[in-house]
Amino acid sequence: MELQPELMQEIGARLIDDAPDGWARIEVKVTAAGERADISMVVTMPDGTVVPVRMAVPQTAAAIMRLRTEVYQEDIGTWYNAVIVIDEDQRMQIQYDYDNPPFGPYDVTAANIADQIAELFDDLLEDHRALPRLPWNLPDWHPASITDPARLGGAVEGVMVAAAPAGWTRLHVRYEAAADVIVTTFSITMSDGTVLQRLSLPGLGDDVIAASRRAYHQRENRLWYRASFDLENGADLRVDYEQREPFGGVYDPDGWGDGGADPELLRRDHEMFPVPLDQLPYWHPAKSRDFALDRDLLDQLRGALLAASPGPWYRLILDVRAVADVIKTRLVTKIDRWDYDISAELDEHGIQLMQAIRASAYRTRPAKGAWYAAQFALANPRMIAATLDYDAPPSWDFPDLPQEDSPATSEDVAPTPDVDADLVRRDHEMYPRDPNHLPE
Repeated sequence: MELQPELMQEIGARLIDDAPDGWARIEVKVTAAGERADISMVVTMPDGTVVPVRMAVPQTAAAIMRLRTEVYQEDIGTWYNAVIVIDEDQRMQIQYDYDNPPFGPYDVTAANIADQIAELFDDLLEDHRALPRLPWNLPDWHPASITDPARLGGAVEGVMVAAAPAGWTRLHVRYEAAADVIVTTFSITMSDGTVLQRLSLPGLGDDVIAASRRAYHQRENRLWYRASFDLENGADLRVDYEQREPFGGVYDPDGWGDGGADPELLRRDHEMFPVPLDQLPYWHPAKSRDFALDRDLLDQLRGALLAASPGPWYRLILDVRAVADVIKTRLVTKIDRWDYDISAELDEHGIQLMQAIRASAYRTRPAKGAWYAAQFALANPRMIAATLDYDAPPSWDFPDLPQEDSPATSEDVAPTPDVDADLVRRDHEMYPRDPNHLPE
């Protein structure tokens, strides 16, 4: 990319002003990533003496750093290292290095390159967010391009050994991930048998783990949800990528499941990293449902249900019936496993929120049209699960409350629709379906 002459002139003039009188050559070395930068300047005198020079004003360094954004291109990014030379005739040349890590030198061919640059990961990822490259143009050593699990293992081993106190006998790191949520557990076993637990691993940010998981998906066409790194003192690192449920299991509002893996989070993960349904693990919610819901809208609904419910409660179940722009709701509060209390319907804000949720679900899967019935359930204040019914005949009837702790289904509703046919036609105009998805 051609540089602006004004910037080149400014850099040259400032460097010449900083140089001592009678100089024969000016050389400036720059290395940078993210908010970090090192700039060194030396001047060669006519007799061959090399003199280090401190830049007189910060504006000189600022002008040099602007070179990174000036030469940036979306496909190849920008440089990590640069050398600026001005000869005695005041001609300036700049050599850019896009391929080697900053703040080196490093041996990029070494097997432990990830260990060597582990302390730079956060800076490199911050730099990549600000000045991104296409994935295939990233150097192999870059944390955002980790494609070999062994390299991630080397990086994890390096940072967990550095973070562990003296006297450890075993180190174990487990990452659990879905969509943009990553949970870290770092366990340290000491020589006396004491186990220390931490919820972070300093020096290795979530961006690195997310990048590795993304690369794993691209390479394997499947995902890991739990990654474990186990190191006994004096032994080799053991690495295990698993398809087991993350966060303690999948949260199930209709049963006894109290894990922290929100079904909507896992479905969003599937939207981000699609794989064939037959390659999903048996427990994955996307195997039984192919729609997605807007996360922000679900969070708003969760807040509305919590605000509308009495306390304490065992389950909150919101039943919804919808056709066109008409929405009817019923909030059921389960005091315990057997007792129910029916609260008032959602207020006007809640109805508007439900209309937005219905429209959002339609946008993600327009061929199926809009759902006529839905159930939203909470078993704890953090997680909300949804069941949408596109096929049951439109009806304003709500299911009878079950006598046992089992979910209500469309079979509990009278099969004869009591909704005006004109309203159903208007619904189809608002949310047209593919003919193959129209119920009989």
